[in-house]
Amino acid sequence: MQEKTLAARCFRSNDQLLFARLSGDFNPMHMDPVIARRTQPGAQVVHGIHVFLWALDAVAARGDLMQFSYAKVQFKKFIYLDRSLSLRVVKHDDTQMHLEILHDKLTLANLKLFFGAKATTPANVPAANTLPTEFTNKPNAPLLSEMGSLSGWLASSGSDEQFSALFPALEKAIGLNRISAIAQLSTLVGMACPGLHSIFSGFTLQLVDGLMTRKGIGWQTKHVDSRFRLVSIDYAGSGLMGEVAAFVRQEPICPPSLVSLTDRVGTTEFSGIRALIIGGSRGLGAATAKLLAAGGAHLTVTYVSGRSEAEALQADINSTRGERVCNIMRYDANLDATSQLDGCGRFDQLYYFATTHIFQQKSEEYSPALFSEFSRIYVDGFYSCIRAVQSAEAGRRLVAFYPSSTALTERPRGMTEYIMAKAAGEALCTDLSQYDKNLMLVVHRIPRTVTDQTATASPVAACDPVDVMLPQIRKMLKIANGH
Repeated sequence: MQEKTLAARCFRSNDQLLFARLSGDFNPMHMDPVIARRTQPGAQVVHGIHVFLWALDAVAARGDLMQFSYAKVQFKKFIYLDRSLSLRVVKHDDTQMHLEILHDKLTLANLKLFFGAKATTPANVPAANTLPTEFTNKPNAPLLSEMGSLSGWLASSGSDEQFSALFPALEKAIGLNRISAIAQLSTLVGMACPGLHSIFSGFTLQLVDGLMTRKGIGWQTKHVDSRFRLVSIDYAGSGLMGEVAAFVRQEPICPPSLVSLTDRVGTTEFSGIRALIIGGSRGLGAATAKLLAAGGAHLTVTYVSGRSEAEALQADINSTRGERVCNIMRYDANLDATSQLDGCGRFDQLYYFATTHIFQQKSEEYSPALFSEFSRIYVDGFYSCIRAVQSAEAGRRLVAFYPSSTALTERPRGMTEYIMAKAAGEALCTDLSQYDKNLMLVVHRIPRTVTDQTATASPVAACDPVDVMLPQIRKMLKIANGH
């Protein structure tokens, strides 16, 4: 049959909060924009089970779900808040229905529904006689090595009235007990196992007649693949059973402590330097701040949304140095640099680590809007920042660091706009260095480095930020001294 759109939806923050209360899944990747930016998706994502239940309800509203007996669901891409979604029917016959969740032609999830008689053989329900697990809105964070022996029972958090109001057509098709049990799959992954550092990959769902009246699901880990950080979990309860697959994300990357760098940097190696580090609350910027501080420099470190991270960095530097050598301030590279930096004083060095999320989803090989977003940060924002710092003291020499990327030579697929923007930034640096005698620029193509943005579930080889930045800081010092 010809593909057609069945329904459309845009999930907002109020939808997120409602489903969190119904399911009990308050994982910060869904609920906290500051913490979510340090996870693999880089921003808040919608509960995948909420999207699945919405899709089932849309199918049920058309009367196409009465013989539903089995589902296989795969989440292919992250589903972000505030993005228009469409539910498209790819195939539909008497035995099955294949659906896709899309955003702008990009497939985010595949849903395969099968029709026929429901299973009637009662299944062995994992942890059926145990007490429900209580989370108090804080997810578990077990070690990967501990997950193989975990099990438990998850009771429904929402009321029948709430589920009925949200999924009225689905209630008539499969019943409220099953809906609330399906919602618990979100809690299983986001709160219990893997918990805090989880990514929901997919699940199977078998409807079973006569399987329990107790509301909720029991679960038990089936297999842990440490190579890919993939966990398989069996579940059953309230008229259904199946298997869940979830990845274990890497934890957010913490910058090294200042004390740990004392054997890498001389205590006065960078004394006398007054450095401005744009985007220094985490990642390469935080490592640079710690290295400069270890060598005796005075710093101003900026952040956009991670104030608590910037405060922690400042506290480590100032307490270790025993004096106030690190200041922090909010700075948005999308806004006017002069007004933001007015009154901050003079700087000898500038390190520019402002960035947006690098690995972004798109449906085409090239997105003009994405290129514009990258260029606004890596080209326009950098130039604006340079001129704002120079205006504080006309005629004074400024040494600035521009982090480019080895992606310009490696050319990984899906990063066209990022590569183009960084190439434009390099061209800008070349011309600024040639025509501005008071500006010295260091451009370095940084290899894949351990940061929040590169911390994928399956480990990928990456460099240590300290190893990457220490030679560049020393190069900056040589240039500042006329060598």
